[in-house]
Amino acid sequence: ALHARVQQLQSLVPQAPGTPRSDHGGDGASANAAAAAAMGGAGSYTTAQAAQADAQRMREECFTLDRALAALVGDLQAKEEQLEQLAGDVGKYRQGMAELGATKAALYREHVRAKSAWMEERRTLTERAKRADTECEANRVEAKDAQLLVERLKPGVESGLKEALSAGRRRPAVL
Repeated sequence: ALHARVQQLQSLVPQAPGTPRSDHGGDGASANAAAAAAMGGAGSYTTAQAAQADAQRMREECFTLDRALAALVGDLQAKEEQLEQLAGDVGKYRQGMAELGATKAALYREHVRAKSAWMEERRTLTERAKRADTECEANRVEAKDAQLLVERLKPGVESGLKEALSAGRRRPAVL
């Protein structure tokens, strides 16, 4: 809106009476005098003065708008510099986030590897524990059989000896 108003005023300034023009050659006063003479009289000269006052007011408004525009351009340049600095900061943060993401991914891969190794070790140890339990049970049964055999082999127990020998032969065949 400000820019449009400045353009409008600038387009009106060369058309206003009393403004220096290149086709008249000379200053604004001679142009005003020529305009007053052409209009023929004192009343026309007052109109020329009013037009000149309007032109002067427009020039002042243009000058004020030019200063405001220059201030806005300065503010805009400051904001652009600030944006460039922020863009650099954003780039640094993006790089940091990318590095953080890579670290996170590496840590997760390490976690998955450690977890799978732990699961494998747990499975192996569980199998070994089952084998040890089975072996322990088999050893308990053998110990019980050996104890029975020892009791039957005591002097005076002949019939128990035959039974123990036949049970001992059957047991290995079953296992």
